Amino acid sequence: PATAGSATQDAARRCFADLREVDRVFSPFDPRSDIRRIARGELQFADAPPMLAEVKELCDRARDTTGGLFDAEWKGWFDPTGLVKGWAVEKVARRHLEPLLTDPRVAAVGINAGGDMQLFTHPDSSWIWNVGITDPRVAGEIIATLPVSNGAIATSGTAERGPHIIDPRTGRPTTGILSATVAADSLTRADLWATTAMIAGFD
Repeated sequence: PATAGSATQDAARRCFADLREVDRVFSPFDPRSDIRRIARGELQFADAPPMLAEVKELCDRARDTTGGLFDAEWKGWFDPTGLVKGWAVEKVARRHLEPLLTDPRVAAVGINAGGDMQLFTHPDSSWIWNVGITDPRVAGEIIATLPVSNGAIATSGTAERGPHIIDPRTGRPTTGILSATVAADSLTRADLWATTAMIAGFD
């Protein structure tokens, strides 16, 4: 029988394989991606992988829910950056990692994608994930720790990549706050609202 270690390694490989496929479809930087081909008129939504329609629907709802602070089409073409990463990581975590908790040898599983995390703990386990929130002003410093048993954490900010989060209302980078961290049950929601919080600012 497979060991818990081999099962987790296999699950991790499947996670990365799925995430590579998501990147192939959604990368705004790769001219061969499906969303860039759609933007050029070379591919129709109806002919694209079903995941694209799923994310498009989520983005349309997010635009309405955030009052336009999140808008995947503000550039004039569909770019779901700010939502698709959280969606993809949550999806692979629920598909490949969460089922590992049926093994009595596994107390907790989780995935960290650039600081955005989807975390699971078995109901009978006392395991707690202590998630450090980095100081956006001082590299390597932790300003807070959030204890999580089951849930998601997402942080958006300027510390790692500079002012890259764009306000769709103005087309300019946000400058009001340095970082925003959101805890939720779903990384899709946490990622969306962390990005939205950066755009909204303290007001």
